[in-house]
Amino acid sequence: MKSVRQFMFASIVVSMIVPLSGAQAGPINFDGGAVGGCDLDGWTYSCDSSPSTASDDVTIADNYNVSSNLVADTVVVGTGSGIDGNLTSEGTVEFGANTYMNGDLSAGTTAAFGAGAQISGNLSAGTTAALGAGAQISGNLLAGTTVALGAGASMVGDLTAGTTAALGAGAQISGNLLAGTTVALSADAWVEGSVQGGTTVVLGARAQVTGDLGSTDSMVNLGANAEVLGWLTAGTAATLGAGAFVCQGIDAVTATLGAGAFVEQFVEVTTATLDANAYVNGELSAVTATLAADACYGSVVALTLTLAAGAGECPLPRPVTICDSGYVRDQATHPPVPAPGDGFDGFDGMSL
Repeated sequence: MKSVRQFMFASIVVSMIVPLSGAQAGPINFDGGAVGGCDLDGWTYSCDSSPSTASDDVTIADNYNVSSNLVADTVVVGTGSGIDGNLTSEGTVEFGANTYMNGDLSAGTTAAFGAGAQISGNLSAGTTAALGAGAQISGNLLAGTTVALGAGASMVGDLTAGTTAALGAGAQISGNLLAGTTVALSADAWVEGSVQGGTTVVLGARAQVTGDLGSTDSMVNLGANAEVLGWLTAGTAATLGAGAFVCQGIDAVTATLGAGAFVEQFVEVTTATLDANAYVNGELSAVTATLAADACYGSVVALTLTLAAGAGECPLPRPVTICDSGYVRDQATHPPVPAPGDGFDGFDGMSL
């Protein structure tokens, strides 16, 4: 009988404990109703500590604000709402249009911000981070796989993506950009800093990079009138579209300069092809170099040199261009780009 009583007592204790522990996890809604541990003043909830746990799903309704650090499983923030405090989520985080985040955000999987969202703080996502059109972030951004910035989005800080970084038309970054595989800048996108991709780097028409641009293992492709104020390095091929600029030098296996493309310093490759009116202000060094009509170089070192009509040594230095803006790097040593800011180390084995 004693063992039976002990079993019954244990069963009662378990039946009491399990529901209590399960009740701690569930939805937490900031929608005008009461939330434990928080005061509501108008449209703003103020909490001394996070009212939610890592097992809770948190929803902030449209136009409500939460002033507190938050811990959650998933988070959904409605249009016009925001958080003043740090946010840590085990799963996904979704901010609607015209929302804000004042604090650091860490998402276990995906972090997505709608059009016009504003983030003041560092943002990290286990997989994907996406910012909608016109969104703004002041802080560093780190994603395990992909980072996507919508058209006109802007960022002040360093961006590190485990695989792909994509900037929409007119998007801007003031900081360094590093991606494990692919970097794609759409037309008129702009990076005030250096850009490094593991395999492929593509700049759309009129896109600009003020620092160095490189692809560790593969190709770099500059669209028409794109500009790189620093050095361009490609593991295999470098291609400059018509009117594209490189204000320092090119180091690659092959280089193709489109019509009217311009390189301020040297081009050092195995195979060089210059289309009509392409211009290398410094030394063109290649095993094989082929120049179309009126293409030219400052000096040349080539085993095989093929010149079309009017091609050859440049008669005069090219007129003043954006490359005369004062950006200067040590041409002899090509020192590495400074590491991203303090507290933002990027991924292991990846550094700018």
